[in-house]
Amino acid sequence: MKELGGASIEGGEPCRAHGCNLCCLDTRMPLCGEDVARLTALGFKVRDFAYGYGHKRVLRNVGGRCFFLGKEGCTVYSDRPAGCRLYPLVYDEGRRRGVLDSICPHREEFTVGEADREALRSLIRKL
Repeated sequence: MKELGGASIEGGEPCRAHGCNLCCLDTRMPLCGEDVARLTALGFKVRDFAYGYGHKRVLRNVGGRCFFLGKEGCTVYSDRPAGCRLYPLVYDEGRRRGVLDSICPHREEFTVGEADREALRSLIRKL
């Protein structure tokens, strides 16, 4: 993947600048154990924000929206799951590499660096 000029992946500036939360609608974001631990430490119950069992947990949608999506955006933004931090960088199983998700309307505004690619590889190993 080439380096693209723009904002950092984790910073999410294009999302905030455009008021975009498309990735938070009908999400199927997988959660690693660290995500679950971090969110439960905030006082949330796993059964409220995730479904699945063991290491195979996914963010729960309520009314087609991520459990954590409020009127002003993500209610746990600073503690959001690792996959959310990396979005729109996602793992394409068919190509066996990270790609910018085609459903993200602002994907060209992000910079993907080697640290982002390594963070994605690390997350895949945890999942």
